[in-house]
Amino acid sequence: MPAPKDEVERNAWKQKIGARNKIALVNNKNRVGKPLSEEHKASIGAAALNNQHFLGKAHTDESKLKNRLSHLGKPKPETQGPLNPNWKGDTASLQSIHTCFRRTHPPPDLCEECHQPFPPDELEAHNVSKTYRRDDRNDWLYVCRPCHRKIDPAYSQWRERRRRDDGPEDTSSFRSASA
Repeated sequence: MPAPKDEVERNAWKQKIGARNKIALVNNKNRVGKPLSEEHKASIGAAALNNQHFLGKAHTDESKLKNRLSHLGKPKPETQGPLNPNWKGDTASLQSIHTCFRRTHPPPDLCEECHQPFPPDELEAHNVSKTYRRDDRNDWLYVCRPCHRKIDPAYSQWRERRRRDDGPEDTSSFRSASA
């Protein structure tokens, strides 16, 4: 039962729940270490069986189809982007912004700077204006690593520092150096 919105009702509700929890706690303390009767054990077992009525069974093809058809045409809950409860917006790390961009805009087969063919996993996302807006495809380029070093001096400095330190990826220094 959800808590009431009215403050007076909410306080009464908290007291009622608190009293109920205290009673349960006292009853459980009194039961610790005491043997259960066979009748009580049987009732606990029967309740457990009722909760596992579908365990070890599978849906039939007919029930799968029926379930699928019942969901057709219904909107799916939107959990991507700003509607996601974990959405951080502009405070997200550079790595997560790049990952989000790669997911929403898959890389092409060619480097957009030198136009040489590369496998998509070898192309890096480069933000031209350094504003890191995920929705503007024209503000991003997919470039190979050599081109990325040429067109973005902050990137090459960050890469060198990372290679020297051989530490974990810290993208915060990359953002401040390029701003």
